[in-house]
Amino acid sequence: MRLFFKKKLTRRWILSGRFLLVVVGLFAAVVVSATALALSTQKKSTGQNSSDISRGGTPIDAEQLPKSELAFLSDLRVDPSSVKELTNRSGVRYYVGTSSNGALCYITGVVLGPGPHFGIGSCVRTDKNRPDPTQPRFPSDESPILDRSVFHKAPGARAEIVRFSGFAADNVAAIGVVDTAGTTHWAEAIDNVYSGGGWAPIEAAAIVARDSSGREIYRFELP
Repeated sequence: MRLFFKKKLTRRWILSGRFLLVVVGLFAAVVVSATALALSTQKKSTGQNSSDISRGGTPIDAEQLPKSELAFLSDLRVDPSSVKELTNRSGVRYYVGTSSNGALCYITGVVLGPGPHFGIGSCVRTDKNRPDPTQPRFPSDESPILDRSVFHKAPGARAEIVRFSGFAADNVAAIGVVDTAGTTHWAEAIDNVYSGGGWAPIEAAAIVARDSSGREIYRFELP
């Protein structure tokens, strides 16, 4: 799976779909090849409608995008006229667009001003396209969330949450970070987006999701 970055990052662990990514010293507008790790402890979703996501949102004004943002979309092969802003949550904007091969592409970017800013983006498989069999098919029973959480990982220590955020299927009510003591810190899914924060640093052991009945439908154990 490939993620596109435009913002310089220090060493961070980024969880996206089924893959845990290690990003070291990235620089502007580069394409990153992710390292896929075996996740034998991942629990598949058993909820209904995990393959649904209500892609509403507000179309952006593509004609007003600066060259840097257009270049990001070009690298991702996304048609600027297809991009919609889903919501703005905790200083981060969430977007969805369509690539040239019909794949859905999910993009996040910090709020830097009134106009769109794209920071991280990736395209995923859908029922209508299979651009890369290693890519997760989101949304699906296997991947009811597309997590964009950022973790800090010091040598020999557990990963700590830097930013907790991502996209969720319609049947996902809340997404949580399970700490090493077994306590789950929840963020509600609203408009197919979740964002958590305001916590003290959390040593994360797992990412989980639950449906509206409170039943766990997804679990990703962090190494």
